Amino acid sequence: MQFRILLLSSVLLFSCPLIVYGQNGGDDELHYRKVRLALIPGLSTNGLDAPRYEAKYSLNVLMGYNGALTGYELGFVNINRVYARGIQIGGAHISGGETLGVQLAGLGTVSKTDMRGVQISGWGNISGGDMQGLQFAGLINRGYELQGIQSAGVANISRMEMQGIQSAGVLNFVNGSMQGIQAADVANFASKEMEGIQAAGIANVTRDQLGISAAGVLNLTGRMQGIQIGTVNITERGQGMQIGVINMGREFRGVPVGLISYYGDGRKNIDIWTSDGGFTHVGLNLGTRRIYNMVSAGYNPLINDRVDDRKLPNAR
Repeated sequence: MQFRILLLSSVLLFSCPLIVYGQNGGDDELHYRKVRLALIPGLSTNGLDAPRYEAKYSLNVLMGYNGALTGYELGFVNINRVYARGIQIGGAHISGGETLGVQLAGLGTVSKTDMRGVQISGWGNISGGDMQGLQFAGLINRGYELQGIQSAGVANISRMEMQGIQSAGVLNFVNGSMQGIQAADVANFASKEMEGIQAAGIANVTRDQLGISAAGVLNLTGRMQGIQIGTVNITERGQGMQIGVINMGREFRGVPVGLISYYGDGRKNIDIWTSDGGFTHVGLNLGTRRIYNMVSAGYNPLINDRVDDRKLPNAR
């Protein structure tokens, strides 16, 4: 039963914007009435013409499909065809235009264009345009361009640039440049530049890194200037410091700290030498030209490890 309710709510949340956007054309001239009341679309104080009216105070008992909001709205599902400006409180909010102010929902909030202010939802927040402000969700936040803070229990998604802070229980994803801080229990992704700090329990992945990247397992980037800290650190071209068990790169300038540091333009040679004690050593050097690690092993053929049983004490 709970699964059916969740499925129905998801369909409602993601399909209603299509209805709003599809009907958000033609004559957008709105009439003004200060107060409106609606039970369901079509059954309201503005009747079937509700999508042509804007109001300052709006109450939607079950669902309201209205023209615009310029003040305060309360209801289980609040839908505004043209725009919403002000404060919305309810289960779900869907706006066909800019939203300026505060949205609070137990299920989800959707804004087609610019969203400036605060979105708080127990399920998810979606902004189809620029997002400036705060997004808090129990499950997922999705924005087009974000300047501010995204915080979600599962994932934060920005379809373009992100400037600010992303904090998620599972995943942060930016399909563009990221400037600020990404923190996730599992992974952080930035498809273009990352300037700032990335911290993840498993992996950080970005095209270009300028700053600090720390992960429990893997840091992967195309170009890097800064510091990588993880079990495995990989960069195509890097400058700075890599700290991990395995450090790798095609080109690297800086300080590698790890058990194995392998670079295409670095040191990769085998040394053989003997010592005064009669040992013959073989060592593998890996790292940069100036800083490298050596793993070596030695053997002395003159030492006899055979045990003379006659010299052993009698066993009782």
